[in-house]
Amino acid sequence: MVNSDVRIITKPFLHKLSSINSENDELESLLDDITFLKITEKTVSDKNELLKQINDINVKGYAIDCGESYNEFVGVAVPIIDRFGKADYAISIAGPTNRLDRDKFEKIGEELVKTTKEISKLIGF
Repeated sequence: MVNSDVRIITKPFLHKLSSINSENDELESLLDDITFLKITEKTVSDKNELLKQINDINVKGYAIDCGESYNEFVGVAVPIIDRFGKADYAISIAGPTNRLDRDKFEKIGEELVKTTKEISKLIGF
């Protein structure tokens, strides 16, 4: 059994999720207001790297945290799109690196995308 507690999502990771449907100009402006704080050695601390990751998220539909927020703690998250087309909510699966390795991220991400599409339909999107 794994014990876990609620973790604070770092601003760059939150912006990865909430910006999934943003236009590039809007996104650039939004990211100009972020102060990047490097929490771990893997935390994204560069606007251009974050933009690259957001573009990857737009293609895949899910975000990955590979120890950006906490060492030895990783996760996959997918936004839930509401009836207004906004991504104010998300579902994630997270765990320690010794139990949730990168090889599983793609499958987990794909399954979460299917699940969030169903939830989005239920709430009117």
